[in-house]
Amino acid sequence: MILKRRSHAERDGDHIWRLLHGTAVNNDGHTNGLTAPSPTAQQAVVAQAHVRGGTDHSQVRFVETHGTGTSLGDPIEATALDPV
Repeated sequence: MILKRRSHAERDGDHIWRLLHGTAVNNDGHTNGLTAPSPTAQQAVVAQAHVRGGTDHSQVRFVETHGTGTSLGDPIEATALDPV
């Protein structure tokens, strides 16, 4: 996958498969460690991406996550998607 600004892809004549409408990153401050992210902070970052992208949750078809890679942290991050 190659990410480009839409205007650049159009200028270059690239086929546009999907548009990325919003992104967000955060740091939830002090937690019990990198493997135990804050569920509240995870929900906040997903909500922020919706606001930035101007999207409703029903419009989302794909979510790329970069979890902690642990059996503790990954479920925390994944379950943060449901409430948002």
